[in-house]
Amino acid sequence: MTSLRARALAALVSDGTVRTVRGLHRAVGRRSLELYHQVDDPYSHLLLQALPRLLEASGLGLDFLLVPGPPPELDPEPELARAHAWRDAAWLAARHGLSLPSAGGALRPEAREEAEAILALPRPALEQLDVASQVGDALLSGAPLAPLAARVGRAPSAAEPLARGARLRARRGHYRGGMLRHEGIWYWGLDRLEELEEVLGLATSVLERRPLEALPPGFELEVDHDPCLELFFSFRSPYAYLALERSARLAERHQLPLVIKPVLPMVMRGLSVPFVKRLYIVTDAARQARFHNIAFGAICDPLGAGVERCLAAFEHAETEGRGFELCASASRGIWSEGLDMTDDRDFERVVQRAGLDWGAVQGALADDGWRTRAEQNRAALLGLGLWGVPCFRFGSLTFWGQDRIRDLDEVMAFWRRGVTA
Repeated sequence: MTSLRARALAALVSDGTVRTVRGLHRAVGRRSLELYHQVDDPYSHLLLQALPRLLEASGLGLDFLLVPGPPPELDPEPELARAHAWRDAAWLAARHGLSLPSAGGALRPEAREEAEAILALPRPALEQLDVASQVGDALLSGAPLAPLAARVGRAPSAAEPLARGARLRARRGHYRGGMLRHEGIWYWGLDRLEELEEVLGLATSVLERRPLEALPPGFELEVDHDPCLELFFSFRSPYAYLALERSARLAERHQLPLVIKPVLPMVMRGLSVPFVKRLYIVTDAARQARFHNIAFGAICDPLGAGVERCLAAFEHAETEGRGFELCASASRGIWSEGLDMTDDRDFERVVQRAGLDWGAVQGALADDGWRTRAEQNRAALLGLGLWGVPCFRFGSLTFWGQDRIRDLDEVMAFWRRGVTA
């Protein structure tokens, strides 16, 4: 059964499946992007500002769809998620020269409803993007929306457009705002524009990336006398797998140790990860793996005993100075070779490839001391205001997601310049 499941997942995320999906959509003959816009989402507001240039460069049309936030079951830590989104989006805005106003507090529900009513009124695509940017500027800064509504118009209610957008989003396999969909493939916010631009054959990016000559307002970097790069890691996260070896190369480039802090997967910590979210994550990770030339595809989910065995083996590997090697070998087995972490033959292969003694690791599997370490790492992650992986900490700065490795590289180079100045 495990082998059948691995083969099915490999087929789902394969290049052939992606080509087939795109080919079916091209056969229809519509050249357009679908934008799923959430009015109170800072990532959505940033994406709005890049879209006019993308549409002009690609010649694509645009379908503007208004959507609510994700359903509760797909948003397990809504307060933490919102706080992180604002901070992360502020970083992106500064790095790309975009605007992100902030009222510095929670948005009033009646203001959000007014913003949605303005955008529920149909308009030509480019005009709607312009109005949406003005709506976002007012809503996110806490300014009154009534003057804008009087000037550009509003619908009596946004209930029907919101319900339609939510239905289409769910039917097509997603759950959040700030998303683009092109030829059946989902692209999230600014972080997937580079991938989309490659698919569209664009020679240059529509996004400016500014040199990091100073940290953006609100971000401070304090590094102690024994600096390192910390990576919060889960064996069940495909994004953590994509980040692992790239993080090691990053740490080596800046002559810093990489400290790996494994945590239990979200599901094993009691957080909800419904099927639609898991499906999007694995298909998105597969495309990112191809984008970064990382082996991916034959997958064997280690949830449960497989994860526990990996964590126990990691505790032993750390005593041998082979923690990274164990993580790299196990992750490659899980995400690109379809190896079953609960099968002794597969696990022995993973362990030996990491340069460890199989007999010693077998003995370590009976020791559940890893649970204390995993809980300490979970508490540390939560203390950073985060709950998912991969998460990075360098000095006083934290970043979440393999998409921020380039930013980490720039921050470390910035720090090095200050140290050697």
